[in-house]
Amino acid sequence: MFGMWGYMFKTYKTKINNQQVQLLNESSIPLYDYFNRYAQNFGVLERKLFVDSYIHRKPSNSLKTFYCATYNLTSRQYNSIKKQLDGRVSSKQELTFLHIEEIQVKIEKMKSIIEKKIEQKEKQHQALLNMKGNEKNFLKKVNQYRRLRQSIHQQKRKWHSLILKLEKLNRDIENKVIRLCFGSKELFHKQFHLEENNLSLKEWKKEWQEARSAQFTFIGSKDETFGNQTCTYDLNNNIRIRMDKKDEDLFGKYITIPHVTFAYGQEQIDRLKYQQLVIQKEREKRTITTEL
Repeated sequence: MFGMWGYMFKTYKTKINNQQVQLLNESSIPLYDYFNRYAQNFGVLERKLFVDSYIHRKPSNSLKTFYCATYNLTSRQYNSIKKQLDGRVSSKQELTFLHIEEIQVKIEKMKSIIEKKIEQKEKQHQALLNMKGNEKNFLKKVNQYRRLRQSIHQQKRKWHSLILKLEKLNRDIENKVIRLCFGSKELFHKQFHLEENNLSLKEWKKEWQEARSAQFTFIGSKDETFGNQTCTYDLNNNIRIRMDKKDEDLFGKYITIPHVTFAYGQEQIDRLKYQQLVIQKEREKRTITTEL
């Protein structure tokens, strides 16, 4: 899937055919293989950046310099990784705050239930003390009392567990701890229940790796050609993708995907492309005039 963002922040999607990508050595590979290759590399760097940024908390400026130099990234490619990572973290933080609110509501509700049950237990206890023990319903009352006492015990355990969970979440927020599982916790825990999920370890590992490298982002800027110098959708409906520097010997500086169209939103996208072209020409004209 390919998304394109306009000034109204609308997202348009299309499916790109798995055509062949020509390499500099005159051979070719399927486009999807290249996307998988790019996504895997993108995912690895995103996870490394998460550790450096949010666990080791290294300075952002020095990280950008280090990553671009060490992993042969352009500034825009680094920004794309950082933007996607920050989006994940922001989403996780929002979910954490919602989770805290939900737990607080559950704690108050459970506290009210426990208090009511304790009142019932005290009344039943007093009723049993007032009985002689030879009544027909005595054993029934005793069993009801025992069940209520056991229910209160279980409710208190759950209540205490929620309090501990709430305290942990609040500590994480206070200490700025981000707990993020790339690939999802649900899929991660499947490795411990392979038989139940009809998976072999090899199948799970493949699914896990694919989930951890399932997407990548190309970040642009309004002052760049058609809004994005890394991934450009030109007037002839071709998508041109800027290679990582480390892949230039294999792919060249760019790969081009021809004749990409959108079933929905093509007219709006074309209008935005022409607006970008006009803006770019005006900017170039001003630059030339200034230099003269």
